[in-house]
Amino acid sequence: MLLNVFRNQRPASNIIVLVLFLVFWLPGWFLRPTEILPEGGMPLFLFVNYIFGNFPWVIKVLSALGLLASAVIFNGAINRQDFFKARNNLTLFFVVFLSFSLPEIVSGGPAHFALPFLCLSLGQLFKLYFDEGSLMLIFNASLYLSIGMLFYGPLITFLPLLLITLIINGRADWRHLTVIGLGLLAPLIIVGSIWIWLPDSRFPTYVNTLDSALVGNVDLYVPASEVPLMISVLIVMVISGVELSLNLGKKRVSNRKNFLLMIWAAIFGMLGFLVAPANQLTHLVVLTVPVGLLLSNLFYYIRQPRLGDLAIVVILISALISVFTP
Repeated sequence: MLLNVFRNQRPASNIIVLVLFLVFWLPGWFLRPTEILPEGGMPLFLFVNYIFGNFPWVIKVLSALGLLASAVIFNGAINRQDFFKARNNLTLFFVVFLSFSLPEIVSGGPAHFALPFLCLSLGQLFKLYFDEGSLMLIFNASLYLSIGMLFYGPLITFLPLLLITLIINGRADWRHLTVIGLGLLAPLIIVGSIWIWLPDSRFPTYVNTLDSALVGNVDLYVPASEVPLMISVLIVMVISGVELSLNLGKKRVSNRKNFLLMIWAAIFGMLGFLVAPANQLTHLVVLTVPVGLLLSNLFYYIRQPRLGDLAIVVILISALISVFTP
């Protein structure tokens, strides 16, 4: 059964995920022009764009590899911290699927480069409950998040996640708060110091969603071919979130805290749309991480595997319609 393929980490599961990545990404390469969306980019992405700006296909390939790496990193962190009873590739499957199922998301941009560092940061935060070396873990988490923000500015909405993690795990003292400050400031100071000495070191201006909404200038056009996919994913996502919230108290203590952390991550990911570039859907790649875990949690514990298979087939077919419609 399709669902059981991803409930383990056998080679067949990895191969199918890789094939899924190619099936969803390659049509965009041939059916649509290569487009790079630099809005929201910070110095590190602008540096990458400066190097490969004349070769946009390179940035598009790197963006795709960044999303794929994010899925692998996040799935590895989930399995290492025993979110589920057995190690599986459900999270890997859903993050890859969500990351490449909408043509607009496949366009290269700073969010694609920042997402691996967000996943690395979350992986460190997951360890905080188990490991006594909490100072180093929270430093690494803040460091990775700071690097991610230097690629994509709207990741700033995830900053409260660091403090919330400390509160959840009972470590909100002055030492951990100091370490967070050091981890966040170190990359900013180093990159900022270099950036001001570079020629033409100006940030591209862009209008974020909040400012655009205040003047009534938000126009997120969604083609008709993508509506079935967005509706099906939204329905399953809402069901997943409700199911997790209702059953959070039944999970093991160690997992419950990390699942609670990911609910906050989903909230901050949605808040990121307020500061994301207006009239773009590329910020959806940031939501693939928490939403991917919500979906994998629902399908892992689903009591009727046939119903889970049917749901996966429906969203896959709707995604293929979206991808292969020019």
